[in-house]
Amino acid sequence: MQGLKFYIETYGCQMNISDSAYLKDILINKGLRESDSLENADIIFVNTCSVRRSAEERLEGRLAYYSQIKKNNNLKIFVIGCYAQKEKDNIKKRFPAVDFVVGTRNITKISKIINAPLNEYIFTDMETPEYIEPSIDPFNKYRGFVSIIRGCSNFCSYCIVPYTRGPEYSLNSKKIIDDIKKLVDKGIKEVFLLGQNVNSYGLDTGDIKFYQLLEKINNIDGVKRIRFLTSHPKDFSNELIEAIASLDKVVKQVHLPLQSASDKVLSMMNRKYNYKHYFSIVENLRKRLPMISITTDILVGFPGEDEKDFLETYDAVKEIEFDKAFMFMYSPREGTASYNLEETLSIDEKKERLKKIIEIQNKITVEKLKRFIGTFSSVFIENINKKNNGVFGITDYGLNIILKDFNLQQGQITNVKIESLSGHTLIGKDIKL
Repeated sequence: MQGLKFYIETYGCQMNISDSAYLKDILINKGLRESDSLENADIIFVNTCSVRRSAEERLEGRLAYYSQIKKNNNLKIFVIGCYAQKEKDNIKKRFPAVDFVVGTRNITKISKIINAPLNEYIFTDMETPEYIEPSIDPFNKYRGFVSIIRGCSNFCSYCIVPYTRGPEYSLNSKKIIDDIKKLVDKGIKEVFLLGQNVNSYGLDTGDIKFYQLLEKINNIDGVKRIRFLTSHPKDFSNELIEAIASLDKVVKQVHLPLQSASDKVLSMMNRKYNYKHYFSIVENLRKRLPMISITTDILVGFPGEDEKDFLETYDAVKEIEFDKAFMFMYSPREGTASYNLEETLSIDEKKERLKKIIEIQNKITVEKLKRFIGTFSSVFIENINKKNNGVFGITDYGLNIILKDFNLQQGQITNVKIESLSGHTLIGKDIKL
């Protein structure tokens, strides 16, 4: 294994990016080297997403391509992640060139699996939770990814995640704090906390709650900024709102998926809250932090969604005025509770509803961004943006910004005056205080 070259290709969510970064670390520690291209690799790891069928179709095309590459060498191919967990019994049948199938709770075993006999190639045990060490963002060495809770126990009727990642389990808070301190020693300044539902942290184990974890991380010397993803409305407490408002290192942004504003549809989705409850969270957040950035997910065309249900969601988007929304059209996922529900809308009808939501939200996004023009912000520098001839950063409200100042460096946190807007990106100028 010593000296072998590996290549990791990652699809899907921030959790997958974090898992790939962790995998890279353990492989390098075992003596492997990262390849600059998949063509030069001895081992390819495909970290997969299964949240939508379109993601799977794209992935299957890639696996067919990898199979062609393998015909000419001794390449080993690993399929890991959510698609591996979901399709564990079918991958080898469809893609015989795949050597190993490794599920979402077996990443720590991969360095041993590389040398496993080929008659044993499926590793998808979900019985034992594994601790994934925090990793450094491969695109920004000053950001650390920290998984605080893994899996999901919500079982939203349209979602495959509980079946691919297993039930929720919170990681030990003392270990999390110790590991963040180690990341600080390596130079990280921003901590990015990850979980399918971060604000249910600790509820399964009796450990400290999420807002208390934020307080402890906020007190760590060397941590300059704290972000987290994703929050579920059913677990969003007033204590968490106060922590976001009062802790100086916590970015003033919340991603709070709504999905639908129809109570009927929310019930069918098994979301465990109604619109009134969701709206009260938004009101309390803005009462405590008037400028807070709130982003969301919207899912249109769920089976049984009628015109009234859709208009309730459309009106809610106008009423709440999200800073940004990720908007999708419902598609059935085999294995989920909603898969067998009768579709009540045609593809064209769903597309038309999605188009209307996108159009109104895009207008709102521009207007919401305009409120920051003329204000000052602390900005975490991401990288040099050659396309825009400037520096790309993230404000303390979690918003993208371009700065026309090449004296800035990645990982630097600087004070900025926001001067204008280009599309959905703020334009600012570094100021010397």
